Amino acid sequence: VDGVTVSAPPEEALRQGINDVPLLLSSTQAEMGCAPALQLANLTQQGLRDFYQQQFAPEYGEDAANMVYDLYGHYQPPEYAAYAVDADTAVACGLRRLARAAGENFRSPVYWGTVTAAPSRDLKGQRFAYHNWDFTAAAEVFTHYDKHYQASQKDLPLGARLRAD
Repeated sequence: VDGVTVSAPPEEALRQGINDVPLLLSSTQAEMGCAPALQLANLTQQGLRDFYQQQFAPEYGEDAANMVYDLYGHYQPPEYAAYAVDADTAVACGLRRLARAAGENFRSPVYWGTVTAAPSRDLKGQRFAYHNWDFTAAAEVFTHYDKHYQASQKDLPLGARLRAD
């Protein structure tokens, strides 16, 4: 990565089995919820269908856009569905590739996961499992982002689970 400590690109270094220790790669189901898109606020089901048509039909066709809606249309609220597709087709794809590369030569376990548990209530405008929520819960640094946030009994088990393994 820096040409000294890790002299190869990350995927290649993992494929070579560099530093064979248990590896956890994770993302959150709404990674980009950390930077909310105004066009997604208050999205309706029809608005979600239209959004997928705008985003996918020009490149992949209407059938593909409809298929994406069929796969994600049940996520609620619809805004969450838009972020979920983004996370699954961006961050998760890259992490899956890195996990497979590590799995080629690691003897230690390689884990890849997606955090779907969201904050129990609004945290600095975040309602979904946004980028860095998993770290926030694991390190119990809730007040770093919002000095008034009181972690609930819904928030604490996520952090405990992430620290346990």
